[in-house]
Amino acid sequence: MEKIKTEYVMKKLLNNPQNVVHEMVEGFQKIYNSAVKRLADPYSAVCVRADTTEVRDKKVSLISGGGSGHEPAHSGFIGKGMLTAAVAGNVFTSPTSDLVLAAIKATSGKPGTLLIVKNYTGDRLTFGIAREMAKSLGYKVEMVVVADDVAIEDVQGRRGIAGTVFVHKIAGAMAEKGATLEEIVAKVKAITPKIKSMGVALTPCTNPLVGHPSFEIESDQIEFGLGIHGEKGVLRTKIQTVDDIVRKIITENLVLKKNYDPKTPPKKTVLLVNNLGSTTTMEMMVVARSALQVLEEYKDIHISRVLCGHYMTSLDMQGISLSLLEDVDEETLSLLDAPTNAPAWPSDAVFKLTERSKDDQQIKVDLETKVDEKIIKFPEIVQNPKIKLATQFVTKKMLENIDEFTELDRITGDGDFGINIQNGCNSVDNFFAEQKTPSKNFFFDISLAIKKSMGGASGGIFSIFFLRLAQVLAERGNYYEGLLEGCKNIIQIGGADVGDRTLIDSLYPAVEAMAKLANEKKGSFLDILKAGAAEAQKGSDSTKKMKGKKGRSGYLGDRVLNYADPGSVAIAKIFAALVEFFEKN
Repeated sequence: MEKIKTEYVMKKLLNNPQNVVHEMVEGFQKIYNSAVKRLADPYSAVCVRADTTEVRDKKVSLISGGGSGHEPAHSGFIGKGMLTAAVAGNVFTSPTSDLVLAAIKATSGKPGTLLIVKNYTGDRLTFGIAREMAKSLGYKVEMVVVADDVAIEDVQGRRGIAGTVFVHKIAGAMAEKGATLEEIVAKVKAITPKIKSMGVALTPCTNPLVGHPSFEIESDQIEFGLGIHGEKGVLRTKIQTVDDIVRKIITENLVLKKNYDPKTPPKKTVLLVNNLGSTTTMEMMVVARSALQVLEEYKDIHISRVLCGHYMTSLDMQGISLSLLEDVDEETLSLLDAPTNAPAWPSDAVFKLTERSKDDQQIKVDLETKVDEKIIKFPEIVQNPKIKLATQFVTKKMLENIDEFTELDRITGDGDFGINIQNGCNSVDNFFAEQKTPSKNFFFDISLAIKKSMGGASGGIFSIFFLRLAQVLAERGNYYEGLLEGCKNIIQIGGADVGDRTLIDSLYPAVEAMAKLANEKKGSFLDILKAGAAEAQKGSDSTKKMKGKKGRSGYLGDRVLNYADPGSVAIAKIFAALVEFFEKN
């Protein structure tokens, strides 16, 4: 494992890092209490327009969000003419699908709702699950995915970064003017291919929940194409002048060639100079100057608007990103110019503090289990107390390995996997703490417990797995088919397969081997379980030789070699714990 410099001490203006998102959202709402409200606990990480109850049956609602740490995105863009709601996950961790569903229920009316999602696996999963749940309840919901980062073209496509705010503003202005959901979706799909972004970082960022930098870089180096969670970029070089840095980003990535035709009017283009976190205002002005100078050399481009400031950051990372919205018409420019009172969008709006009671600051949303009962048949399973005891034994073993998961994911991902596993295990333990015998809906209950608290791609993956297992048990009563179908469901929805360096490399061989032995009636339950555990460990070990193709490790290249995928390690440990339990019981 890579060594962390022992002299590093995290210095941030925080109380308990575990409470940072709650306190940040609370502080934001207190500052802008005339324009923004929060949902009541346990959904207080969702902020909404203060007038949402008055406008939700008149205008399309727009919801965005993702992991925290990118402020002012996304809550700073809530307001008339922009977002209706923003959903905040934990730091660099996708919000749970319950939070997204709560936002939909709080803001969606007859005109419908549009979910604006950045192209990350976890965000697509959690927002996608919430969308399907909402649609099953009769809500009109569409989802668009923004993928503007041109630094990464292979493996799993572009990431969604600062250019996403163009979509917030344009879609928001249309919604404010009364456009239909279909019209807004069509417009967004027309402009997203015209948005290109790329960044450069001088320093790493430090996730307060992890406590140390996301990666190491020499003091005289910079990295091009780094992701907003600290994902590996495309090139490291010695520090250069800002003119050289900006020229490289624009000429080699954003505008690849000059297509000047004196008979054709230049294409109207919007430039966004985004601060990744701790870059000084002085440097930002120098960067903007350099960008405009380079773009002036392109006679087929006319910069019609310039935005410069903090739009989508990466905590305390020092660096910038440049975004271009190309070939815009007058209608699009008018939408960008349309008034908004969103706090983070440049305007002349003045926000006044108003006296409000605590109850008036929050909107209560009823999000009980009955919401999900409408979309699933409940399985009738044998109520064996061993099922509950085995589950508790597994969560205990997993909680003993949190540090290992965190360290592995720090090297091969973004460092949040251990935290997510911890949240999921604690939620499952709490869910069943008062039950003397398992519910007849046991695996469905596990799925519910996970999706309520376990963010990120891992939360969506485990929730989907247990949900499908419960469905197959209800339909066919076969555990092994349920395990296999649950795994196939992850592959179908998440897009990962065996060989992509994910938990599938452990899970699929394990459940496939178990299903095969069960169908052939070979061996006892313990024999079958041991065979699955052996395949899970073998699959986990195989990921040490793989480059990532899915998830955050897909951006890290050779950096992940010789380290097992954290998700596959977790699956192997789950099977090992089950074997240990049933050998003793």
